[in-house]
Amino acid sequence: MTRLLSLTALGVVLSMSVAGHAGAVEWRRGGTFVGPRGATMTRQGSASCANGSCASSRTVTGPGGTTYMRNGSVTVTPN
Repeated sequence: MTRLLSLTALGVVLSMSVAGHAGAVEWRRGGTFVGPRGATMTRQGSASCANGSCASSRTVTGPGGTTYMRNGSVTVTPN
């Protein structure tokens, strides 16, 4: 879970740094992780930035089928 949180934080930082540029940016990523005892976890995520605003969405499904979803957004206001 620490790795997932680290990647989430990195995604937010990248989204915030792209927000100041003209044009739109979008990315998607996902994967399946297998633990030491054979349990699997799948992760899907996407984010997009345009006109000073960024939005992201993540879905994680754990070994027991439990699903965790998170959506977020940020708007950068120039000083």
